[in-house]
Amino acid sequence: MHLVWGPTTNHKQIPGGGKMQELYFDYYLKGKGQPFGKVEAKPGKKHVTITVRMPKGIAADSWMLYCAAPWADWQHRTWTAVPAQKSGKKYVAEIPAGSDHWFAYVRDSRGVALASLMHGPELLLPVK
Repeated sequence: MHLVWGPTTNHKQIPGGGKMQELYFDYYLKGKGQPFGKVEAKPGKKHVTITVRMPKGIAADSWMLYCAAPWADWQHRTWTAVPAQKSGKKYVAEIPAGSDHWFAYVRDSRGVALASLMHGPELLLPVK
């Protein structure tokens, strides 16, 4: 599950969060509706390739890469949005210089916010 509230919210609910909860509980507890999509981010030397898999009838509406530099603890980091550009069936975003942590962020046509795994030096999938 790659559900996310949003960058720099420190666990506060984003607008549309209630609808996301409703969709989640309907699908995973009641067996109604569609599942959430999946977002994968593959690092390159200076860019990230974002792949999104959505259920039938659901479309991805926006693609971003959120990046942060290592100068503050997690609660005080400033996350910068970098728009991803379409490249075939995938999306590509450049990693800004000085950023050491990043994740892909995608919103779908229902308003559901999804994210890839977090990437960074001390994490399982380091930035290359």
